[in-house]
Amino acid sequence: MKLSICIPVYNEAPTVARLLKKVVAADLRGVGLDKQIIIVDDGSTDATTTQIRQFLTAHPDLDAQLIELAANHGKGYAVQQALAQATGELCIIQDADLEYDPADWAVLLQPLVTGEANAVFGSRGLPLGSDQKQRRLYQIGLTIAHLFIRVLYGHRFTDVATCYKALPTELMRRLELDRRRFDFDMELACKLLNRGFTITELPISYRPRYKADGKKIRYRDFFSSMWAIFYYRFFNQPGNARR
Repeated sequence: MKLSICIPVYNEAPTVARLLKKVVAADLRGVGLDKQIIIVDDGSTDATTTQIRQFLTAHPDLDAQLIELAANHGKGYAVQQALAQATGELCIIQDADLEYDPADWAVLLQPLVTGEANAVFGSRGLPLGSDQKQRRLYQIGLTIAHLFIRVLYGHRFTDVATCYKALPTELMRRLELDRRRFDFDMELACKLLNRGFTITELPISYRPRYKADGKKIRYRDFFSSMWAIFYYRFFNQPGNARR
């Protein structure tokens, strides 16, 4: 079996090469998976593209490809472009900012390999960092999103906005994802719940960063995410049949 690793990247020159080293080093032999690495440069304007090209040139034996977008479209759109090229039976989303550690993959993927789960989300402990106010505001927004989902979908999440979402590739394609920005996270979760699939959450390590470090999410993304939760509950859902 193969794992397709979808890596959306936008202006991550300081971290992308180190992240790719961690991706290559992640040991998946215990779960019997090979790797396909799909990097989508979402219109970066810094040295990100150069860093990625240099890394791939230095590692010619990797099953890896770089998709370069001429303009920035958003994380959701970049993931969709990667998904179109995925050849693995399973896929996982990986950010390029070093907040998440690929060493956690093996634990997350085990329930998918054994067939015990339909989808697995990696749950962060959300520790407070030096920017206490910004971190608390993020936690408040996430708590509101969890409350919305619990009321509208009857499912209790501990971290619906996590980057680490792993599931069978064909299932992810069947969801017909179309959200372009960070509301993509809510779309994916809500469409899985609408179709009656179970989502398993497992703990992961997490090193938060902030706006000053290059974090991309903004306050407007909270409102678009809330709308996505509402929209997929009342205007775009197929019922509970798995399809």
